[in-house]
Amino acid sequence: MFRKTPKMAPVSSYKLKDPRVCRVFVSSPFGGYEKEREELVLKYFPQLSHLCQGRGVQFVAVDMRWGITEEAATDAQVVSICLREVDRSDIFIGFYGQRYGWHGAKDPMLQKNIDNAKKRYPWLTKVKDRSVTEMEFLHGHLNSPGALPSIMAFRSKSYDDQKRKKAEEKKNSREATKFTVESSEANKLLTSLKERVASTKAKCVAFNDDYKTPE
Repeated sequence: MFRKTPKMAPVSSYKLKDPRVCRVFVSSPFGGYEKEREELVLKYFPQLSHLCQGRGVQFVAVDMRWGITEEAATDAQVVSICLREVDRSDIFIGFYGQRYGWHGAKDPMLQKNIDNAKKRYPWLTKVKDRSVTEMEFLHGHLNSPGALPSIMAFRSKSYDDQKRKKAEEKKNSREATKFTVESSEANKLLTSLKERVASTKAKCVAFNDDYKTPE
């Protein structure tokens, strides 16, 4: 279960950026979170949409795993688009498992994305080795904890280990990759991110550092 953090300002004290729309930004690496998204889309988003409609507000779920066009990816606008959507959102939800996500200080396409975005977000020059998901976590929460209502969750390693083992037994390397950290360096970066988020849990609406299943 999520643990509420009593020092956080009540969510009711926050104002929607557009009084007619409530935008919830969902952040995680690409693969390995299909079940979480299914749970949100089928069970929780309809409930939230109903609550919002009852107050004359439109509910909008913002998930860039659904919304990046091929043209935007080709033009190296992925990071820019993701961070601009965080700017427009009213609530930030972040999920992480064992996979760190797209990163690499020597990855030419990612660095081109960062170069295109850093004019608007100059802090990116200090995190060029980080994953796109961590950049979303930074912009949505860590750069200014508490400025945006945030729900942060880290999945239990045991779940990922089990999923990876089953995929390996079926010789499905693509599926196994979704639940495997890319390298020792990626593991260090992810561990650091988790520790920094945990240190700001008093500024989160809710925080869970070891949830057992997507449900």
